[in-house]
Amino acid sequence: MLDCAGEGRRLIETRGVARIGYRRAMRTLLTRAVPQRTYRLKGGIARGLKRRGLGLRELLGQVPADTEEIALMRAQDLGGLTIFDIGADLGYFTSFFADRAGALGRVVSFEPNPASYEKTLEQVRLNDLRNVTVLNVACGDRDGELTMAIGSAPGEGSANPDIRQAMLAEGPVSEIVVRAVRVDTIIRERGLPAPDFVKIDVEGLELPVLQGMTETLAKSHPRLFIELHGIGMAAKKANAEGVVQLLLDNSYEILHVESGSAITSAGEAPPEGHLLCKAKA
Repeated sequence: MLDCAGEGRRLIETRGVARIGYRRAMRTLLTRAVPQRTYRLKGGIARGLKRRGLGLRELLGQVPADTEEIALMRAQDLGGLTIFDIGADLGYFTSFFADRAGALGRVVSFEPNPASYEKTLEQVRLNDLRNVTVLNVACGDRDGELTMAIGSAPGEGSANPDIRQAMLAEGPVSEIVVRAVRVDTIIRERGLPAPDFVKIDVEGLELPVLQGMTETLAKSHPRLFIELHGIGMAAKKANAEGVVQLLLDNSYEILHVESGSAITSAGEAPPEGHLLCKAKA
């Protein structure tokens, strides 16, 4: 019989870790003990779509309620749109967008973490989504390279210098160098259609991503859905203020999803949460 408690303690001790913590150790243990399977998600943004994995929540009937973020995204009219998913992570939003955009729409996903990139491709294949292009690149304010910290948990990683250093201090973490592109550049290079809707979830690089797509903002005025990140309240606030100021300078209306409040100045920028943004009429 598998001694889960004993094996969990051994994992924590041998990997150095009080700091990894019980939940991460148990996730590693369950990954070893429970076979992978293909199943349909019963909750979350990709509800009803296929996934490959453990599916423990589905097996245990633990279906999470929709967050404000998910409820608002489900309310968006995405049919026939070109959607950019910047920071695809494990591909849940990519598969949701592709399903909602339909045959007349198109999704372009950006994910620099090689493991997350492969999971996104897997999501696309499992669900036979033929309107998706997945690119193994980061987006930023310049074309070149970024150093990224990759954690042991699925989808855990960041190229934000402060977050990266914090991850390295906590460990165990590896570092990789990834290709970085400006959105404006890759649209020209690949002849991509301009996006109608852009989701940005990039672990602290929200402002550089927006700075790398100013031509797209000015010409195409896509709707934007942005998750704000940072480490420490001061850094979060500075990042949010920079994001809000850039959007206001480009004539965007900004809604803070969690509070339902309109943001009309950089000083009102919330340090955390999600922003739904659309160009002023």
